[in-house]
Amino acid sequence: MHVTLFLNHACNLDCTYCYNGKKFNRPLSMSYIRKAIDLAFTCGDVRISFFGGEPLLEFERIRAAVKYARQREAELNRKMLRFSMTVNGTLLNDDILQYCVDENFFVAVSLDGGAAASDLNRRFVDGTPAYDAIVRGIELVKHHYGKVATSAVIHPSNVHWLGESVSHIIELGVTRFSFNFDYDAPWSDTALRTYGTQMKLVTGHYIDAYRAGNPVDYTSFTSKISGHVQGGLTSKCLFGEGEVTVAPSGRLYPCERLVGEDNTAELCIGDIDRGIDLEKVLAFKRLRHTEDADCTACQVASRCHHSCGCINWATTGTIGNVSSLVCDVEQTVIGAADAAARVLYEERNPAFLKRFYGSVLK
Repeated sequence: MHVTLFLNHACNLDCTYCYNGKKFNRPLSMSYIRKAIDLAFTCGDVRISFFGGEPLLEFERIRAAVKYARQREAELNRKMLRFSMTVNGTLLNDDILQYCVDENFFVAVSLDGGAAASDLNRRFVDGTPAYDAIVRGIELVKHHYGKVATSAVIHPSNVHWLGESVSHIIELGVTRFSFNFDYDAPWSDTALRTYGTQMKLVTGHYIDAYRAGNPVDYTSFTSKISGHVQGGLTSKCLFGEGEVTVAPSGRLYPCERLVGEDNTAELCIGDIDRGIDLEKVLAFKRLRHTEDADCTACQVASRCHHSCGCINWATTGTIGNVSSLVCDVEQTVIGAADAAARVLYEERNPAFLKRFYGSVLK
């Protein structure tokens, strides 16, 4: 099971588009952390993620959680334990990263692109730009891991930098990156047209990277291209089915994106003391898998994230209804990914063929 520990609502940045709402100090207790880890070991492979706020503000809780998880791993003779966290990069240092390497953490750093794109929305709480501190963190991750992954947000305010942002992140030596569309933001028709234009530039940067022998993993493209090769989605929204997020209050949520300020029980699927409400999880599942006629008839439905409960909640206020915005964005991404794949396949690019087809085709 994948359990995300929402360690605290506090953060040292004040990002304008953050979906977690106000920042305040409410740490996840060690009692709840231990119960959450016990829950993670109840079925399947065990993955524990750390989230917030900024998780590194609670680094000692992370260390304590890992120690307890390792104890449970030994007691239960389970060897499929993984740790992950996405951080803003500003608090990283050599000691923290060496610890993460030793414990086999996957670490991603949030960065929206170059200084202009990043500092527009990602600043310290006193208003100071955070770009330089984030890049220092990225360089430290590269030093300790030999590679680095980043996560970005596409917002109407920075969408006109999208092509440049992808190029910049590749130039920083990032090997795996995601650009996540902000469905909570107010998208105008003009901003969406800009998004479509910029995605064409992203396609070009992606092709250029592979041609240069740099097979970057742009997660949106990887998912869509793999979906074409394998005949369906390769990364799916679980929404409480095999994953759960534990909030500092002890409430359980189907996804970390839905915790917010943790002031409503509407989307809760239980609490850490009483466990998961399976009836509610099943009800959410039924809603997510009820497709309308447009989705059923769509040729790319099998590679689309229209069943993502979080996206649907952000755009329609429901778990199962799909907005036209989701259709527009998903078709744009799929079209851009297919355009890149078509060029690289026809060129018989060795790195592309190896990644997506398993071997170099003759």
